[in-house]
Amino acid sequence: ENRKQFEENLGEIREGINFIHKPFLKLLELHEVPDSISKIKESCIVESPLYGRQCTIEGYVFNGEVNVYGVVDSLKEQHFSSFSSYEYPSSLPQWVQDKIIGVATTFIKHIDLDNSAFNMEFFYNNFTEEVYLLEVNTRISQSHADLFEKVHGTSHHQIMLQIALGEHPAPLGNNGKFKYASKFMLRTFEVGTVMKVPTNDDIKEVEEEMPGTVVNVLVEETQELENLELQDSYSYELAEIYIGGNSRAELREKYQRALEMLPFTIQTNL
Repeated sequence: ENRKQFEENLGEIREGINFIHKPFLKLLELHEVPDSISKIKESCIVESPLYGRQCTIEGYVFNGEVNVYGVVDSLKEQHFSSFSSYEYPSSLPQWVQDKIIGVATTFIKHIDLDNSAFNMEFFYNNFTEEVYLLEVNTRISQSHADLFEKVHGTSHHQIMLQIALGEHPAPLGNNGKFKYASKFMLRTFEVGTVMKVPTNDDIKEVEEEMPGTVVNVLVEETQELENLELQDSYSYELAEIYIGGNSRAELREKYQRALEMLPFTIQTNL
């Protein structure tokens, strides 16, 4: 919000960034990147804020042909920047998706990426009707694998493997058990100690009552939340819950039911 806050946040980032920064520099050295880049002291780029609806596209380029086969919505918590869920397929208007795919295609061709999977994160500002490219990864997103499997009947690992084998990727098809799928991230926004987590029996009951649901508990009893690694700046992720449904409303209803059945107790630090 102001210069003082910016400097404070910058100092905090510098203290904790080396676990990513140093391995990245080592990787650059292995690929004989010039010292002016591989030995650079700076580790972050300061960016202006982006606003609007966020989504990720999944695609591939094979022999110069760019193909985008999925758009996944990235939904956030109401009052924080933390992700609450990934939802597939996207609810963005088709013309917006087409605009995003057009930007992605132009970018991929410009950097001469070929014979690779990729995913790209975008913002769509519905006031200006502009799209903004946030991030590019030359891989599939593992968080989306179960979503594609629920909707298409197979995950996008298929596409990655076909490219590796030198084969033109086949369409994923429409043989899934559900029309929609979500990955929900169960979070807490308070620092504390994990006192209770769902048992294997609790998880089994959820998965039996709602077939296709997958629950991954990410914390253990007695664990201090502030010691968790790879968390965002606002929250602590307790579990991942993958759910399929035949409407977006059904996804949310199933998620609420799962929350009722999965007991988590956090003793907050006062």
